[in-house]
Amino acid sequence: MKKTLAVVAGVVVIAYLASPLVIGLLARQQFPDIVKASSVGARQWQPDGFHLGYRHSTARSTLTLPMAGRRPVVVHLHHRITQRLGADLSIMEVNTTASFEGRIREELAQVFGDRSPFVFHTLIFADGHYTATFQSPPVASRSLPGNPAVHFSFSGAKGTVRGTFAPRTATYRMTSPGFALEDAKTHGRVAATGLALAGD
Repeated sequence: MKKTLAVVAGVVVIAYLASPLVIGLLARQQFPDIVKASSVGARQWQPDGFHLGYRHSTARSTLTLPMAGRRPVVVHLHHRITQRLGADLSIMEVNTTASFEGRIREELAQVFGDRSPFVFHTLIFADGHYTATFQSPPVASRSLPGNPAVHFSFSGAKGTVRGTFAPRTATYRMTSPGFALEDAKTHGRVAATGLALAGD
């Protein structure tokens, strides 16, 4: 009896120790399909690479956003993936940050400094659903790039996204205390408070 229990315990321990790598292998296999399936209309999201690790993996992807009358905005997304079996049946934890190309990168650096304009923290569960939280940092009053007379302040934003991969569904909500624009030349001021965006 003791030997049987020891064998069972050994199998459970081995399975638990192997689970991060198995989860990582599944993530590497599914990552390109999940990214490509999320492209909608003119928006293009492409996987760039996946580096598999035992407990932690990294991945990269590129999001291209069309802009009317301007060059498209290219966003490089950096994903750090933690693979583990959680007590809540979550199997992956993904932190996503962004970097940009071209002129917009310089403009955003003037506003956000070395901080990412947004950070996503996503939990993926064994049954195929996910929950994500979103944060954008606040910005103290700063002059707008290319227009030093106009000052911009932003109170930050946060939000949540909940959905499933198959079928592909998502509900989201984003809130922000607000933002303000002030023109030092005309003394004009535009402000918005209590912003909220929700969708299904």
